[in-house]
Amino acid sequence: MITATQLYLITRLDSIHCTLGFAIVSALLFSATCAIAGFLTNVDIYDKDAPTRREQLLRRSRRVFAICVVAMFCESLIPSTKEMAAIIVVPRIANNERLQEAGNRLFDFAAAWMEELSPKKKGGAR
Repeated sequence: MITATQLYLITRLDSIHCTLGFAIVSALLFSATCAIAGFLTNVDIYDKDAPTRREQLLRRSRRVFAICVVAMFCESLIPSTKEMAAIIVVPRIANNERLQEAGNRLFDFAAAWMEELSPKKKGGAR
């Protein structure tokens, strides 16, 4: 029996994928922007704040990139709606004894029907 939680997840998984994908792309763009800004920041020997700004931008870029890697890993582990439905339904069908017996009877019936339809040889060999 499919629970309400499983049914909810089945209906929400595609939107979770889209949201994570958008967040990953946005965070990667932000990370790249911070890294570029950090590398392009001029270091003036008279301005004592310039090196700290550069370090802050590069540190922020590394943190956001690490978060992106974790988010991409999480997104790859979350199944899509179709995959989740298969995860839930296929084992139940495969383990159902009534369906297995019906499948065996259907196969026997199909084999007997094919035997009836096959052409019969008349008399001897030609």
